[in-house]
Amino acid sequence: GENPDWSCVDAHQVLRQIWHDLSGKARARDLEIAWSLTEDGHLESDLELVKVIGANLLDNAASYARKGSLVKVETFWDSTSFLIRVENQVEGDWFSPEELASFFDPFYRRDQARVLQDDHAGIGLSFCRDVMEILGGEISVNQPESHRVVFEVSFPIIPRKASK
Repeated sequence: GENPDWSCVDAHQVLRQIWHDLSGKARARDLEIAWSLTEDGHLESDLELVKVIGANLLDNAASYARKGSLVKVETFWDSTSFLIRVENQVEGDWFSPEELASFFDPFYRRDQARVLQDDHAGIGLSFCRDVMEILGGEISVNQPESHRVVFEVSFPIIPRKASK
């Protein structure tokens, strides 16, 4: 596979730029964003791949969050990882564990009827999972309460450089 192009990435700048690019879509759906960013958002990673992850997570939030709701973006460090959490309200109640897991299936769409109405091919999260594997991290989704979903990505602090 591709070897990541490791460099120092300012994840906060990447996330803010992506949300700025999505601001028209967010405004049209009356979404607010709340940033809760850790002091230092610089990590060793692959800039283009971090952009791919950020764009997928924030575009999903801008597209699927309940109209007029708040999107929360949080970053923090733990002992092994730099983490990005994107939380938003969703229409509908609880997802089943199977349904949450299937978010990462290629071409999964919760509402198949919407496939023709928007520009989401449904490959985003499946692709994100592949990208996070390349970066030695992971992506997960959970539902802390009804009507809310949280996507979390963790980037390893010390990149596992792929062997040539």
